[in-house]
Amino acid sequence: MRDLRQRVLEFIRFDRHSSYAALLDPCREYPRGKFYTRLADLDGAGEFQFEELLIRLAAEGFAADSQLRDYAAFTLRIGCARLFWCIHGLSPLPEWGYRNFASWLGRRVSSGERSTIVSFNWDLVSEVALAEAGISWSYSFSMPSQVTILKPHGSINWNGYLRERRTNESGLWHPIGGGSRLSYMETRPLVNPDQQVANPDLVYALFPGDPDLPSRDEDLHLIWQDVGAALRESDRVVFIGYSLPGYDSLASHFFEQNTQGKHVEVWNPCAADQEKYRNLFGSRITHAGGPFSSSPYARG
Repeated sequence: MRDLRQRVLEFIRFDRHSSYAALLDPCREYPRGKFYTRLADLDGAGEFQFEELLIRLAAEGFAADSQLRDYAAFTLRIGCARLFWCIHGLSPLPEWGYRNFASWLGRRVSSGERSTIVSFNWDLVSEVALAEAGISWSYSFSMPSQVTILKPHGSINWNGYLRERRTNESGLWHPIGGGSRLSYMETRPLVNPDQQVANPDLVYALFPGDPDLPSRDEDLHLIWQDVGAALRESDRVVFIGYSLPGYDSLASHFFEQNTQGKHVEVWNPCAADQEKYRNLFGSRITHAGGPFSSSPYARG
């Protein structure tokens, strides 16, 4: 999302949710408020993007007041997740390009072809588009569906209740896949399961700077295992909008290693991003350039 830093900070200021409102208000020790004090110490000039703020909080925050570091990271994470849920609520229907994309996938499904979406976004755009098109989807190859959506960075509708061994007496939470401790509300996956934000820290979304090695997290290992299987059985890999950010070197290395002999398409209008793709994939690139809206997938 463009201007994510500005949008999150503005949302936090006006939202003032009870989970972090007290961290925004001035107090005797922190006249600017605990959150804004840490934000000013970290980036007084306001130069860092949202991702950079989180990376620096994770990497450099240990030299600062650890409590302030935790307050700042907590507020940014919860504010971001709440912002995405608000956007989802205000725009419940997908844009025309994603509707057409779902129609394109529907034709592949009807012809017996298998398609997998690998999304590094926390939003539910893909899920909404598929649901509107009447295409069943799941978050793991271990679950039956017409299209599988794999999300290595998590999702705003996922949570860590089962990871944290929280009670599940109501049976509301279902694993996203076989063997996974990540869970979601299977019966109503597109509805915010935590409207009152009673446990905001349990939303499962990996932010820049978070530990993301699948070798150290079995739940992540299961997701990346499915990503690898999807790449192995595909002869064409299409990247839409993804910028190959430097902080996500794990993904870049994984895709480079697992697309040998594949055709790689890139739909991204940014010249700098296109160059990164060419450097990473070389002769595998069959197309690089243009926005998603000009792709055959957005035209249906």
